[in-house]
Amino acid sequence: MDSKMGYQGLPGASSVHDARRRPSLPKTILLALCTAVATATVLTCNTFLQSAASQRIHYVPLNAETILTRCAALGEKPRPPTDFLARDASDRYEPGTKSTLVKNARIWTGARNGTEIVYGDVYLDKGVVKGIGYIPEALYASEREVIVVDAKGGWVTPGLVDLHSHVGVSSVPELHGTLDVNSEHGPILPWLRSIDAFNTHDDAFQLAIAGGVTSVQVLPGSGNAIAGQAFMFKLRKTSDRTPSSMVLEPPHSLNGSSANSEHPMRWRHMKQACGESLIAYGNRMDSMWSYRWAYNEARRIKDSQDVYCAKAEAGLWDELSGQNYPDNLQWEALVDVLRGRVKVSTHCYEEVDLDSMVRSDHPILNSRYLMYEAQQAHYWGLPPHLALLSVTAVPATAAGMSHRIGVLQEGTDADVVLWDSHPLQLGATPRKVWIDGILQIGADEEGIVIGKGKEARQFQEVPNVPNWDKERKEAIKWDGLPPLAPTQYRSRVLLRNVREVTVRDPDAEDRLKTLLEPGELSDVVLDRGRITCIGKHCLGGINAEVEIDLQGGAIAPSLMTFGSPLGVEEIMLEASTGDGVLFDPLHGDPPSILGDKGGLVRTADALKFGTRNALLAHRAGVTYATSSLEKTTYFTSPAFIAGLSVTFRTGSAHALEPGAVIKQITALHIVLSRTSPSSLVGQASVSTQIAALRRLLLNGEPDDTETGHWFKRAAQGAIPLVIDVASADIMAVLLRLKVEVEQARGSLMKMVFFRATEAHLIADEIAREKVGIILEPARPFPQVWDERRILAGPPLTNDTSLVRLMDAGVTVAIGCRDAWQPVNTRFDVAWAQAALETNGRITRQKAQALVTTNLEKLLDIEGWIDEDGGDLLAVTPLTVSMRTRSHAPDANPENGEDATERVDEPTQGESEECTGVEVHLLKAVNGVRNMRRELEELRRRNGELEQRLEAFEQAEDVSIQPKRGKRGGPTVAKLQSEARRLNGQIRDLEKARRKDRKTIAKLRAREVKEDVAELEDDAEIFIGDSPHRMRKLLRSFHDIVLSSSIEENEECPICMDPLEVDKCVSVDCVQPALRTHVLQVLHIEASQQWDDLLEVAKAWAKMDLRRQADTSEEEAEEEFIDDELPNGDASSVRSASENPIATSPEPEEPVDAGPLPSTPPPDGGPPATPVSRKRRITFTPESSPLSQVDSVEPEDPGPSSSLLITELPEPSVLPAPTQDEPVAGPSSAAEQSVITPQTSQSARPAYVASPTRDKRKRMEDLAAARKQKRRL
Repeated sequence: MDSKMGYQGLPGASSVHDARRRPSLPKTILLALCTAVATATVLTCNTFLQSAASQRIHYVPLNAETILTRCAALGEKPRPPTDFLARDASDRYEPGTKSTLVKNARIWTGARNGTEIVYGDVYLDKGVVKGIGYIPEALYASEREVIVVDAKGGWVTPGLVDLHSHVGVSSVPELHGTLDVNSEHGPILPWLRSIDAFNTHDDAFQLAIAGGVTSVQVLPGSGNAIAGQAFMFKLRKTSDRTPSSMVLEPPHSLNGSSANSEHPMRWRHMKQACGESLIAYGNRMDSMWSYRWAYNEARRIKDSQDVYCAKAEAGLWDELSGQNYPDNLQWEALVDVLRGRVKVSTHCYEEVDLDSMVRSDHPILNSRYLMYEAQQAHYWGLPPHLALLSVTAVPATAAGMSHRIGVLQEGTDADVVLWDSHPLQLGATPRKVWIDGILQIGADEEGIVIGKGKEARQFQEVPNVPNWDKERKEAIKWDGLPPLAPTQYRSRVLLRNVREVTVRDPDAEDRLKTLLEPGELSDVVLDRGRITCIGKHCLGGINAEVEIDLQGGAIAPSLMTFGSPLGVEEIMLEASTGDGVLFDPLHGDPPSILGDKGGLVRTADALKFGTRNALLAHRAGVTYATSSLEKTTYFTSPAFIAGLSVTFRTGSAHALEPGAVIKQITALHIVLSRTSPSSLVGQASVSTQIAALRRLLLNGEPDDTETGHWFKRAAQGAIPLVIDVASADIMAVLLRLKVEVEQARGSLMKMVFFRATEAHLIADEIAREKVGIILEPARPFPQVWDERRILAGPPLTNDTSLVRLMDAGVTVAIGCRDAWQPVNTRFDVAWAQAALETNGRITRQKAQALVTTNLEKLLDIEGWIDEDGGDLLAVTPLTVSMRTRSHAPDANPENGEDATERVDEPTQGESEECTGVEVHLLKAVNGVRNMRRELEELRRRNGELEQRLEAFEQAEDVSIQPKRGKRGGPTVAKLQSEARRLNGQIRDLEKARRKDRKTIAKLRAREVKEDVAELEDDAEIFIGDSPHRMRKLLRSFHDIVLSSSIEENEECPICMDPLEVDKCVSVDCVQPALRTHVLQVLHIEASQQWDDLLEVAKAWAKMDLRRQADTSEEEAEEEFIDDELPNGDASSVRSASENPIATSPEPEEPVDAGPLPSTPPPDGGPPATPVSRKRRITFTPESSPLSQVDSVEPEDPGPSSSLLITELPEPSVLPAPTQDEPVAGPSSAAEQSVITPQTSQSARPAYVASPTRDKRKRMEDLAAARKQKRRL
């Protein structure tokens, strides 16, 4: 039909029908030819036209402009706007915020590499710093209301910047539902974003602001190689209360905006990790392959984008036909890393992997104490301007934000901190904190006292720090691991310029006594680890092995640490260097071979010495440590029974070293806790744990098992029971359990709460039950739910947990959790002192007790520590300088380096210096002291039992018949039996104490006699070593001259200072005062008499002894006469005092001494002629051995001897000791007679000269005899 219609209208259509009837061959051929020619022509034209059109027309996609804009942006770099600092208001400004003027401040701006300090004012307006230094009134005159703050010369800094934080994604208190820090979906996760998990209700925000932190970089966790994208946040909660509104300069990829000339591209941030953090996904090789694979994927996308944009910019759209811009949502962040648009934070542990900088790593380290990290960096050698930069401008620059935070200049964000002291002073606390010009901390109406006790100028200055040049060189030499073994000095050490001396004293407040009050600097001599002299001119220091200048430092008891696995593990979280897995009886049965369902083990069996953490702690003055097997980590829950702890010395080489292990079994440890939010294994319920503890304390296991035996001992109060607990509710239950057990067993338990974060809520109840507290950490943090109710201290609260507990009368100490923390114990003590967080309410002595005597009391190791006098710690104002008992710091004392004196028990070669009598005497004295403490404790317990007995007798519903059953309650009969038992123990102890007193008296008498005999032996030998001679002479003077009781107005015969019984201060070089029952030491002040004594000692050393003669028992004087006589004769003479101990040689013929000047005799007769340059010392002690021998009739030497007689002054007669007082010398009536000088004119034997040859031979014989005697 179509063909017909096509043909119909054509010209000549009517002749077609005719042609069929009359065909014409020539016409047909002609038509075919024409048709062929036309077709060829059309085809040729079409080909030509298509070729020409292809040269003039391109394929252009509709989004070509967008593609070209996107390609042009590939070469841009993040930067701030050109006129950013000229802005009038911040993009974070909250309308209605009043302007603030901070006047009279010292402003550390952070400019000029941290060296710029401006004295003046700071003006904050509309969230921006508008002026620094001189602020003209015209600048703020237009404002209706300006808040004026007087800094009073205080320091102002930019707000601190924490570059490594998990705040908001690891919220506190930690809950399983809000723990979003790590992902379990592979090692490479660059598409994750921390803002998607950011919790605006994290309690850590306010705590961080309280430490001066205003901006943080919130990172994903370290469990993934590439953990995801990080964001910078301001900690101020905005009016929107949304995570996005808290982001500082959100990248354009976050809100879908695009960069332009007014809003240039902004920095993005990424978190990476390496090392052992990635153990869940393999080892380091696996991690590195993950990195290579991920960045190779990103590189391929980047290359594709570059090729695509090159074609688009060249106009080759036909080649891009059907292609989209190469992009991938998963890898786009890594592509930006390759393009240099992302600031990457890499978390590694090894120095070879980490370009170290100061950071916090909240919540592993509390962001509130970010400045504390800078303070430590400064202490260990970082210059002050760099230390401050490390927490302000440096992290801000690293994050690409230095144009608005981390520095103070006109136009930057109004993030400002006003400090109560110089920011690098330990314990510096913010008085006020502004973020975006809005006050966050320090409102006056809150009434928080900040900075009390820091008014002195020294708190506003940069603190002085030690010189660590030698340690730096050692670290480089040893590749970061220099030897830490302590240097040992076994003889005498002289400490110069000592400002204060404090020692342990069981009878003093806080068990600490000050021997030298702060004031004029003095010298201190340590001999064999004991203080032997305190004064300006200590003669004992003239031959000291080492001399250390403390530069105004102090001597105090060495520190102690508790709670960490120090000595149990070498490397944290490295199982191969620790004790291994501790069995938990609440989760399964321990090995049957133990034969103990509780599986109780001893820490002493796993103790290792010489660990780096222990030696570093020892260098820092921590010489004692109590460690248990408790293992609490961030990701696991601890075992219920943590074993029996051990107390040891941190500087000892091995367990068999004398004094290395102080107490093998110190305490029984229990952990009561809930399941950790990040733990993979659930913890037994709290009610189950308490039920198990109740059963064990009420005799739940057989006594022949470790568990049964030691839990019974803990229930009886024989050893402390230390319970790791944080919740106040659980502690209240434990207080009731304590009463229940004590009533059932008729005992008094020694219970201690460790950690005890919420203990301040029931402080009075804890004090009433006499339970001790060991706080950990020293500065609280609401890590988990049971720790949420804390007292944060200034600037958030006036009180701290420490102050609240001490005010209630609780014995408090501080501990730590990890083995790397004991080295900072002295810093923790400083935080607790008067001028820091407690605003002057804790004295220095009470702060020292937190890590010394209070710990010793709570752990019941007072007697064990005091057995050898306790270690001492000498510190300079800059660093630790020495430890002794044992122990003094390595190295160059002038540079504040660590030098450790170690004085152990005397060896065979030291027997000359320390006799067996001295050793026995010391042990006896310590035994009596320990017995006295035990006696007092028994009396106290007996009194409490009697009070409880009275209460039961008065109660109407108390049965007087003993209850049946193993777990029967307390009855009158049972309590009466316990009281009788305790009274019997008291009687036995008193009897033993009286016996030991007698033993002490006898031993001291023997000691004095042996020293006198040794003195007489020395008199027979020519000794050329004057310092040695003086040392022996001084010791003999101390033992013989000073009496065991002191009369009124009596003077010390050594230093001539008045002696007062109640004011004697102590070293054990003198006799004990009767009224104190303890060894005390004379406090020797500088005096001219010391110089006189020195002359006497020198004269003795020069004496040329000729012979020795017996004299009468009543003689009480010894005279030292120079060799040279007036007539020039070189012979020496000696006074005719009697020596009943040594045997004198036969007298020789006298030699004419020649005429001498005359002096009147004692009875007024003819004058006697004294010997020239004669020196005399009179002995008057009751304990003098010269009064303990039978009388010997003196010889009559002839008239010539009268030339040597002189009258001596009348000695003081000392009162006899009372019956109850210990006697330091002889106890019989004959032995206590007082020696008086010989006043008659009876003849005395003369000392005559002997030939030099005979004299030398006699001295050689005596020396050989004495050597043989000592050998025997």
